[in-house]
This record gives sequence, structure tokens and C-alpha cells, in this order.
Amino acid sequence: MKTPANSSVIDNIRFIFGNNIAKELLEVEGKDDILKFTLNGYITNANYSDKKFVFLLFINHRLVDSTSLKKVIDQVYSIYLPKGSHPFVYLSLELSPNNVDVNVHPTKHEVHFLHEDAIIDKIRQAIEKTLTGCNSSRNMYTQSKLPSVFLSDAKPSLLKDSEKKTYAHEMVRVDKNEQKIDKFFKEIIKVDDDKKQKSQRQIRLKSILNLRGEVEQNSNKSLLEFVKNLTFVGVISHSKCLVQSDVKLYLCESRELFSELFYQIILFDFANFGVINFGEPIGIAELAMLYLETPESGWTEEDGPKEELAEGMARYNYLHSIHQ
Repeated sequence: MKTPANSSVIDNIRFIFGNNIAKELLEVEGKDDILKFTLNGYITNANYSDKKFVFLLFINHRLVDSTSLKKVIDQVYSIYLPKGSHPFVYLSLELSPNNVDVNVHPTKHEVHFLHEDAIIDKIRQAIEKTLTGCNSSRNMYTQSKLPSVFLSDAKPSLLKDSEKKTYAHEMVRVDKNEQKIDKFFKEIIKVDDDKKQKSQRQIRLKSILNLRGEVEQNSNKSLLEFVKNLTFVGVISHSKCLVQSDVKLYLCESRELFSELFYQIILFDFANFGVINFGEPIGIAELAMLYLETPESGWTEEDGPKEELAEGMARYNYLHSIHQ
């Protein structure tokens, strides 16, 4: 086989293996003066996969094989690729000739080398760093069995037949810049065209300010950043959902997540949700009675009659409004 003169490694890969592989390549490099090795190569990103693992390993410019290294690389990709899929990997290692043992196999194709475990671990770290750094916005596969509301650019025909086998090319990819949770929030209050900007009311209630302070004091910065940047992938059950953050998928307890989410939205947007005008005004006492009739109110007979409590709430609200 002959390749064009003065062609690069990527040009040769494109010439031999095709453009589908060449366009998905990432450059990987590594060097360690203590272990005395240099690494250069190209690996496919997490959006490429094939049933066959193509592994090209050159040590000191000689084509060889290393079962141990191949196994480690396959394990690294196992968290990025679908089950049964493999990458394309081309690596070139420069080692001290005295550290390479070619007498492992009769054909001298399989090799071992000094400090093999340590060097393989360095190569693993270089590949993981390359994949993580270049795939923070990579696409995730979502099978078409998920409800259509959680899919982007899905073909309607794929959603009608849940028994149909789903092939890789029929899967829907969800981009990290789409499918945010706030996409599913509907605007409750529509403002007039001449009121596009709504001024925020300044809250001075100590109770609200104290609750906000507790949330901010007890918040975890890492978890806050996780929720801020997560992508909503789909619903698994009535109480669980699947989300993506960076290049990882997480199974979340959706009830607890949404409960805390809406609590904080109500808390930090308190008194700034606008005004809903009812056709007939609803009395505070009537609303209080509706709440006291629910199990969530925690009302017991020791608290007193519900009617008196409801009337007391209405009087308190009236006096508070006069004071303000």
C-alpha cells in the first residue's frame, strides 16, 4: 500500500480508513522524563463508534501489539460509547530500545516493555484528559422509546411503534445547550406590549430574608453548578428522571429535585410573580379553609376550630395591609 508523499498522519488515516474516521479524530500527546517515553497519536471522539476496535500501535516506528494497553483503552471508552461499540486509536510510542521486549510472541508482534503498568496508566490519563476536554458538549444518545416531549428532532414514525427495534442511526442526540429544565416552564402571566419590563419589588420581610439566607448558607457550590448546567434527558418513572451534566448521565429523584427547585423559585421570586385577576374576588378566610381541609396543613383539634383559625388569618392579613 502506498500513500501520497509528504502526507500527514491524518491524511494517511483518511486515505486508508476513510473520511468518517478522519473527521472525528482528536490528537493525544504525552511525555514522561522519568519513565522515558513520548506519546503521540490520534483517537476518535465520543461521537464515533464501530463494532470493531481498530488499534494501531507503533513503538519506535514499528507496528506492534499490546494486549494490556488495548484492554485499558477499551475500558476508558466503555463509559463514553454504547455497549459493544469501540473506537479507532492510533498511537506512536518512543521508548528506550533497551526497555522493549519483543520476544513475547514467535512473530515478535506482541511486545512488553519496562515499567509497562506505569506507562500504560500515563497513556490512560492522557486519553481520558483528551476525551473529557474535547467532549464537554458532546451528544448523548436517547432512545426513541422516551416520550416525544423529551426528544429533539425525533421522527414521528419512530414514536408510534414502541416494539420496533431501535438502531443506532435512529437514536436522537440531545445537545447540552438544549432540553434545559426551564424549557418546560410555561409563562403564567403575559404582560402587555407596553409593559415588557416589570420592576422587581424589594422584599423586606425578615421571614423571607432569613429563609433566603438559610438556602444560600447551606448551598453546595458544586451541586449548584451541576444543577445550573444540567440537561434534562427524559423521564424514567413517576419518581425518577435522567439528566446529563458535562459528559455524565445521572439518575435523579425528580420529586425531591423539583420540590427544592420550586421552593427556591418561590422563595427568591417572592411577591414578584405578577398579579392574577379573578372574575370574583376570593376571600382570605375561604382560601385558609381550603388549606386547613388538606392533610398537608397538619391541623389537629388542639389548634382550635378551623373556622376561627381561618378568620384569624383573614384579620391578620387585613391589619398587615393597613400597616403597610
